[in-house]
Amino acid sequence: MNKALIVGVDPGTTVGYAVLDFNGEIVKVGSSKELNLDYLIAELLNYGCVRIIATDKKKIPSFVNKLGARLGAKVINPKKDLKVEFKRSLVQSKINNEHERDALSVALYAFKRCKNLFKRVDTFLAKRNQEHMSDYFKSKVIKEERSMTDIYTELIKKENINV
Repeated sequence: MNKALIVGVDPGTTVGYAVLDFNGEIVKVGSSKELNLDYLIAELLNYGCVRIIATDKKKIPSFVNKLGARLGAKVINPKKDLKVEFKRSLVQSKINNEHERDALSVALYAFKRCKNLFKRVDTFLAKRNQEHMSDYFKSKVIKEERSMTDIYTELIKKENINV
């Protein structure tokens, strides 16, 4: 399976994007003027499988909705628009490009929202000696919003059928 990814997007005339893996490590940060959806999707797929798209807006921008739908990713948005000061506090590095900084901050915001769930998944899998399933299992839990036990039982049944 490709690496599972979290992508923060700052849409507009200049589109900023930031890619993190499920460990919160930065994979890529970039921006481009008038970046179209197809090009962005092709670029993102170079790095893995996008499972989460994040925005800093309460009302999800159409560009972000379309991106999430095309990639089959869960879109994470805040309960209220994120303030500039808060976004800057999330990004410790000196990224001068405001679009890239905003994209990275929302990717980090999404990672922080998922971090405890990711830890619970890792603990759940470690108890079953199934750590190799980490990214895949996290992706299923996020997308399907079902209990880990239900998803695990279903996966084990599928494995037994194929054996």
